[in-house]
Amino acid sequence: MKLCWLFLAALLATSEARVPGARWAALAWPAAALGATTTADVADVATGTAAAAVTPAPPPPVGNRRQVRTVAVVRTVTSEPPPPPPRRAAAPVEPNRGQPYRRRVDAIPVECMQRQIDTGEHISDDSGTILYEPFPVCKETGHPLALPYHRDVDTVNCTIALSDHMYHLLQLYIHQDAPWSCRVAQGKGGNQYVPFVVSLGGQLEQSHLDVDGRLNVILTDYDAEDEVSAQRAGDGSVRGYVKAATSYNVNGPTARVIIGDELTLQLSVRWFPSELPHLSSAYVRTTTVVYCLLTAALTFLVATVYFLGVVFPKRARTHFSKAGGELGLPDIMKRD
Repeated sequence: MKLCWLFLAALLATSEARVPGARWAALAWPAAALGATTTADVADVATGTAAAAVTPAPPPPVGNRRQVRTVAVVRTVTSEPPPPPPRRAAAPVEPNRGQPYRRRVDAIPVECMQRQIDTGEHISDDSGTILYEPFPVCKETGHPLALPYHRDVDTVNCTIALSDHMYHLLQLYIHQDAPWSCRVAQGKGGNQYVPFVVSLGGQLEQSHLDVDGRLNVILTDYDAEDEVSAQRAGDGSVRGYVKAATSYNVNGPTARVIIGDELTLQLSVRWFPSELPHLSSAYVRTTTVVYCLLTAALTFLVATVYFLGVVFPKRARTHFSKAGGELGLPDIMKRD
């Protein structure tokens, strides 16, 4: 009988655990005929776990009072804290954050370092910051030189007037006493710049200058099309940043100039991505493989025709003539 009561108590406790939100305060079954008392206490109410501890009953009182066994099952259901909200993925870090993007319709103004015409030393302010000034004004536009952004241009002409100050600066640049150090802004209206050296060629003479004003300008950019949600402007042009800029002279014909003349600079501008393409994708293409196969097939065909039409008949005639006459050779192998 005792085992039956314990089995019934365990079965009820298990069924209660399958129903969330239910609470059993106490469940007791008196068993007057058992002669002992058993108590089930709550071991840990704070954590919501129930533990039954069986303790012996106190000594029976004097008299004929019958002892009662009591089984109590107490379960306290506590609410679990809500799960923390999911963390949002961090936004990708963009280079030069805070710099406005450039677009293909933009022009990149060029600024050049101020130098002393007698020594070529750069000019600084009181705080030691190097001073820059706009590039000389171009006669074609009436504005300082500006490079097109993300657009390849064959020729950008800029005719500058050679004042006394500019003429002496050109003497320093051509004689390589000082570089023609300029810079371009990475972003539109930004405060971060990329160095840009104008590499003129020519010869310094006593009475004049022989200047080669043709330059190839190479620039690289960071394309922000994939990293920025607002990746395209209203006109569909791609936005990005200028990463590097350089120029070199093409060593062409020179122009003879003196103070008061005009010098025409002819710039050929090319843009490239900031990351160079992989060698396999840059030099091994499908067309290259096709050209190689066609060349091999054409070479084999020409060699076969030459051998069967020229080399083989000639050797055959020579061989049979030494053997003592013609032995029924084809007409192509017979001598005229």
